[in-house]
Amino acid sequence: MDERSRTALEFAGILDFLREGAATPLGKERGADVRPLKDPTRVREALAEAGEMKALLDRAEEPPFAGVSDIRPHLARARLEGAALEPGALWEIYETVTAAYRLRTFFRRAKDAAPLLWKRASSLTPPEALCAALGGFPSTSQRQDRPGTSLPGLVLIHGGEHAGDCWDLTVEHLHR
Repeated sequence: MDERSRTALEFAGILDFLREGAATPLGKERGADVRPLKDPTRVREALAEAGEMKALLDRAEEPPFAGVSDIRPHLARARLEGAALEPGALWEIYETVTAAYRLRTFFRRAKDAAPLLWKRASSLTPPEALCAALGGFPSTSQRQDRPGTSLPGLVLIHGGEHAGDCWDLTVEHLHR
């Protein structure tokens, strides 16, 4: 899009609106990179997706984006040999993976009303896949009340009242 068109459409304002309305840090980042679509098929698909989302919102069905963080820095650190993640980083990973599971479940339940959005959400990796990479993951019926307490790849680093919230993960656990 040329500068004259960007100005006439007040495209910068549209991008600001997208960033401000984004529910997640990655959504805010992607909102800054939006460009007009050129392919008519993709334009129709994007409009249909937006229509599906609007219909869900009109029915007071809002996707559960709570807990989604940008965990890329944590994952990059975890790839370093001998690196350990802080409890806060592990908690953000846990919350983000759990949020991905909730989002996938939300859109699976709404797949009749929003098949295009379900198609996108169906590719979200469920928590079991990540936890399997950590060295195993119990079935849902085997999980304990506290998040992660039964994950063999996570090691409790201190006890106390909030022990279920404090974990340490080293790279050796990721390479099993």
